[in-house]
Amino acid sequence: MKTLMAIIQALLTFIGVAFIGLVFYSELSNPYNYISVSILLIIAIYLSSRVFRMISRRGYITTMTGDNASYELDNLKPVPGSGVTELTSDMLVKHFEQQSINFSQYSIEIWGDTNAPRLKEKRNISEIQFDKNLKTLKISFDDNSELHIKNPRMIHHSISYLKIIKAQEVVWRIKENSQVLEFHYTNNGSKIVTDSNTNWRPKHDDLGIGMNAIYLQG
Repeated sequence: MKTLMAIIQALLTFIGVAFIGLVFYSELSNPYNYISVSILLIIAIYLSSRVFRMISRRGYITTMTGDNASYELDNLKPVPGSGVTELTSDMLVKHFEQQSINFSQYSIEIWGDTNAPRLKEKRNISEIQFDKNLKTLKISFDDNSELHIKNPRMIHHSISYLKIIKAQEVVWRIKENSQVLEFHYTNNGSKIVTDSNTNWRPKHDDLGIGMNAIYLQG
């Protein structure tokens, strides 16, 4: 389904730009009409291929909403009765310890990325801690993996997800045999910068600065 949607959306993008080219061709005189069509054809191929790659990796809904997400819209409070609760880091820790809200098995997205090792696997939260001095939220899972989120803000919880809309930095830490593998994501204000103690390097299309810093999907 994801591939089909990628093909359809890429085709629509190509047709849209090609239509503009036809308008230019009919309205401009020679040789400007041919020059305009040639330029727009190159643009159409580039945009449609980029749309195809992004949807193939991220999915249709994530691609269409992620890069165009508005921080102003994110600042809106959850609507009463929507089933979404806004939490602080301290409140999240307290709810988890008191088991006052339900947490399910989660897969993980980090600024839209699901392709780093083991992010797609479902896992249970085993512990949540918040270091006020370091302003770092630590979420531990039952498979010995960990998320470290620096300066987390705007935490939303519902029955189907837990998301942290904004953060300064995220570290995804997993254990492979006797090795600890780390994957760093840093929001520098204009893009997401990554680093790792492995040879992992995400593709550009995997990340979106307008997306949720952390999205745990139940």
